[in-house]
Amino acid sequence: MFAPFTATEAFHDLALIDLDHGHVMYTTRRQSDLGANLRSGQLRTSSLAAAWNQARAASSLTVTDMANYEPSGEASMFLSMPVLDAQGVTRAVLAAQVGADELHQLMSSAVKLGETGEVYLVGQDHKLRSQLRHGDEHSADTTIESEAVELGFAHEEGVSRAADHQGVPVLAAYSH
Repeated sequence: MFAPFTATEAFHDLALIDLDHGHVMYTTRRQSDLGANLRSGQLRTSSLAAAWNQARAASSLTVTDMANYEPSGEASMFLSMPVLDAQGVTRAVLAAQVGADELHQLMSSAVKLGETGEVYLVGQDHKLRSQLRHGDEHSADTTIESEAVELGFAHEEGVSRAADHQGVPVLAAYSH
């Protein structure tokens, strides 16, 4: 049922999680997280547990920051949302795992930026979460500091002429 979503290379894995107890009831990849308890088990401090907790408290899509996820052995972020029954009552949480490769694929195919355009994600610690199109391979140690990043962190969105992370004048679009 969920296999077509992971076959698109947009997601590394999908997990269906019990709302109340945090049991991982289903995953497409059937890694070691299948059957895990996110409330009290070994993965209780994982980014999947954070995604489950965020979705339980929200009524819409939530996103975790990129962090190492032990069952897959790679840095991943999770998109999660509550699963509602026919009466609109939340019954479970659906979490989609996006690894660094899937993130790069999504970001590089979604936007047509010409020869010099660049799009990237930055975490609250100013570290790069995605690969730069014009630069070295993704490095978790690369920090990005620019006016556009600061405006995005301030929950603002817009377009402005500014210096990029290398001090080069650019037209920058930003959003949290």
